Amino acid sequence: PAKSAKPNINQKYFQELDKRNIPYILLHATYPDLDSAYVIMDDEKGGFIATQYLLKLGHKDIGSISLSTGIPEPP
Repeated sequence: PAKSAKPNINQKYFQELDKRNIPYILLHATYPDLDSAYVIMDDEKGGFIATQYLLKLGHKDIGSISLSTGIPEPP
């Protein structure tokens, strides 16, 4: 899940990239103070697609280990 609710300790580095007109993309996070491109992944859909693929290959015993950060995903 995106951790956009937490302070961005690297924000000064992103601001320096902006200042120097160096393009960058944030992955799995957005920060309102930055005017940057970002990509947010859909973990649930990705898990579903991966499971469907494994089932198609004939796998039947499929498990998942994941981390819960307690931070809700953005809508």
